[in-house]
Amino acid sequence: MALDMSWRLAAVVLVPIIGGYELDSRLGTTPFITVVGFLLAIGGVVIVMRQTVQAANKLPVPKASTVAPQPTPQVAPDQDKRQ
Repeated sequence: MALDMSWRLAAVVLVPIIGGYELDSRLGTTPFITVVGFLLAIGGVVIVMRQTVQAANKLPVPKASTVAPQPTPQVAPDQDKRQ
């Protein structure tokens, strides 16, 4: 799941920003389309993170052990020598 999220985040961030930069350089509208691409990237990151959290919430949670560990009896050192 983490590898999938990292690839999706990379694509969501890089494609709009690089695409906006390229369009700006070709159309001469610098930095307008790059800023729009950046805003689209922020929105995409929010969507990817939300989908990832929803998928993680559907995973089963391991249950804690119901049996408590028994404490080991402690023997004082002087009691052991008297006997």
